[in-house]
Amino acid sequence: MKFDMGRAWDEATRLLRSNTGLVALIAGVFILVPNCLFMMQFLDLATMFENPSMARNPELVSNAFAQFFADNWWALILTVLGQAIGMLAIIILLSDRGRPTTGAAIGDAAKLAIPSIAASLLMYLAFTILILLPVMIGGALQSVAVAIILVLPAIVAVCYIFAKFSLVQAVFGIERTFNPVAALARSWRLTKGSSRLLFIFFFLLWFAFAIVSQVVSLFVSLILALVSAEAAMFGNALVSSAIGAGYAALTAAVMVSAYRQLTGEPKAELAQTFD
Repeated sequence: MKFDMGRAWDEATRLLRSNTGLVALIAGVFILVPNCLFMMQFLDLATMFENPSMARNPELVSNAFAQFFADNWWALILTVLGQAIGMLAIIILLSDRGRPTTGAAIGDAAKLAIPSIAASLLMYLAFTILILLPVMIGGALQSVAVAIILVLPAIVAVCYIFAKFSLVQAVFGIERTFNPVAALARSWRLTKGSSRLLFIFFFLLWFAFAIVSQVVSLFVSLILALVSAEAAMFGNALVSSAIGAGYAALTAAVMVSAYRQLTGEPKAELAQTFD
């Protein structure tokens, strides 16, 4: 079955409207708050590069980043884990016809979070290999032209693989599989014949949110900068995290809608989830 972008958008927005409160709660607790706290730490690092001598010294920059992640590795892990649980819990709530409670959805999501992260790491490993291999070949041949020529098809391959694996989170949340490789293979099969449309849809969704995030963050930063630099930093982190949480919730709803389309599920009544 071919992917219908209009139908996916309509169903995703209906799902979110029908479950606004619960989705907002989960996205706020598991995505917005951890991201905001981590971004506050990262923005503190960013202020260091306002020093011209720091910005011009690659070794100092490298050492600063290394020290930052050495001090905040636990926060990064909690942020990634929180986002995985949040995404999966939203997918479960929006897709489960059994109308699970919020607690049950979060519990199931917590069990699936590690396999889900493992699948994502495998996917990003494939992306990294595809991009680095042409660069390494070009470096070995000492030819920038060869590296550029090889990188272009590698980027196309990355986009294709992204589309093929774009429903892996939906597979975890809806089918409750615990095998990362099986989930990736299932997403690959589901997206057959719809890869191009899925990539376009998810790219447009990301692009729209990226523009909104930049504009709103700039506006908030300019306003709060009149109060203090600290207020501007906090406002920027909070707004960016809130927009990110909204993006994650909408992406989860789109995944559910796309999964239903590509598995040939009939257009069923929207589940009214409740706690």
